[in-house]
Amino acid sequence: MTGQIAVFNPLGVAVASDTVTTIVSTERRKKTVNNAQKIFPLSKPHLIVVIESGSALSNGIHTQLLINEWSRTLENAMPTVKEYAQSFAEWYSNTSDLIPKESDWDEVNWQLNDHYHRIKRRIKDDLTDATTQEEAIASTKFHAQAALESLEQFELFEGATDEDDATLLTELNIDLIEKINAIFQGISGLDEARETLIKCGQLALSRFHSTTADSDLGFIGFGQKDFFATSVVMHCRARYGNVARVKIEDALGTSASDQAGSIETFAQDNAINGFLKGSQSEVMESAYGYIWSELTDEVDAGDEAKLNSVRELIDGLRKHIDKFQYDEFVSPMLDTIGSLSLIDLASLARSLVGMQAIRSAASPEPATVGGFIESLVIDRASGIRWVHRLPQITTD
Repeated sequence: MTGQIAVFNPLGVAVASDTVTTIVSTERRKKTVNNAQKIFPLSKPHLIVVIESGSALSNGIHTQLLINEWSRTLENAMPTVKEYAQSFAEWYSNTSDLIPKESDWDEVNWQLNDHYHRIKRRIKDDLTDATTQEEAIASTKFHAQAALESLEQFELFEGATDEDDATLLTELNIDLIEKINAIFQGISGLDEARETLIKCGQLALSRFHSTTADSDLGFIGFGQKDFFATSVVMHCRARYGNVARVKIEDALGTSASDQAGSIETFAQDNAINGFLKGSQSEVMESAYGYIWSELTDEVDAGDEAKLNSVRELIDGLRKHIDKFQYDEFVSPMLDTIGSLSLIDLASLARSLVGMQAIRSAASPEPATVGGFIESLVIDRASGIRWVHRLPQITTD
């Protein structure tokens, strides 16, 4: 994982990132390395940096190489930041020399295997409570259908269709029935759920849903027509079937109508958000859970009136606390950010990423945020300027 942030005010934007990264190989082996650059400035005349988090590889190619090769095709500055993200997606779909053709087979198989194994885990967890064969079959059918209905609610990747990806499976000689039989071997109800699982496989390729193999790219800075800095997030899975499987979010940043600052976090941000709001979300959720337990412990499960009354109380408490946090902590912080110099924006951004790194180091799990913290600032007058940069790549 990663800790990254963009802090905006009317003068420009400061960007900071840690330098610990996890590389997932084409065989899906994970390796965590330090001192990995994650902020990639484009050259003049472009006032844009690209940051990357999540998987460091797409189609077996390092994300940094993809960004570098795309940037070499750029000429004049584009009107908006979002158009840079769209340009990358178009280039990723159309470039043929860099992306190995055989990576289609690898990426499609990984997506299918990942999706089917997640369904299988849900079924196996549920089967521990099944006491009859009929209950086991019903559980398999339920989880297969639930997965299909969930996929049907997701958006199609731009340029992708369910039908084209069904055809792609045939072109790649991937037999869904064979794969399903192998993964779900020994699961009761497979015969009844097989057709539903086949439909799931096709939609798992064409519909946007997060997976552990995804990369997130943040395009941050100014387009030619942007007077205020913005950022656009692109969720990037891979390219297969000659379509880049990406989802581009709406732009965020500052505007002429609001002189306060704004903050956008990327990847891990629980410590940062806890600081900004005055309390950690885990603490608040624990408190809400405790209140629910205390007020419903002796309430009959069929007493909907009483249960709804408790829900309304907790919902009201959530809204009250959310408003209090915004009024007392978030809003004053954003007002202060709006008046900071760019160098102070960079210091703040770097401190917030450092806070996330400390939280990660204190976790019982392996630290996934840390290392040297890079930072830079961007404004229309002076362009992109590094404030803190990895020593080994600093040039004279």
